[in-house]
Amino acid sequence: MMRSLATGCGLLVLVWSAAAAAQSLTVEEIRARVDQNLRDLSAYHELLADPDPARSSAAMKVMLESGDVDLQKIALDYGLYSPNPAVKRKALEGFFASEPRVEVFVNAGRLHTSGNRDNYLRAFAQYGGSVDAELKGYFTWKLGKFDPEQNCALDSEGKECAVRVTDSGVSLRPWGEWLLLAPDEEGNLTGTVSIVGTNSSNHRMSVPIRQ
Repeated sequence: MMRSLATGCGLLVLVWSAAAAAQSLTVEEIRARVDQNLRDLSAYHELLADPDPARSSAAMKVMLESGDVDLQKIALDYGLYSPNPAVKRKALEGFFASEPRVEVFVNAGRLHTSGNRDNYLRAFAQYGGSVDAELKGYFTWKLGKFDPEQNCALDSEGKECAVRVTDSGVSLRPWGEWLLLAPDEEGNLTGTVSIVGTNSSNHRMSVPIRQ
């Protein structure tokens, strides 16, 4: 019995060792993959940097709406960190036209009355979000299709404008009033906003764009 058990364990070890060996990569294989990835990245950057603005914009649009997370990240990073405001705006427009699900974070700071607090909590409950003891709120926001006539991304029900990108930044409307945010150096949209019913305009909002 013990001998059979030992033999079985030995076979398992051999099988595991063989599998591990089959899955390991040599230095040459890793180098080849790295080189290939860099070549692919360079090719995508060439498309995005095309001197023809129409072709460059088209490449960014296709990549952002592709549904491929890696391609979306390449295009978004290229646009967000571009020194050209027009390219940055195109990246943001393309991102919000891709029907994304974004995360929204808000730090309320101080709320003066229980009524203000109740309204603040209600704003997050509307989206199934949460608020901690320090009044830091969070919710996920699913956006709908882009409406070219109104030049905005619609809400998830496709009824009203929810996000609009302009030269001034990105305006969001999760609670009926437009809130203006601007991209920062870390790839987040940030700004100081007001939430209806809280009697305060000092709420700090952040919406990460780079995932």
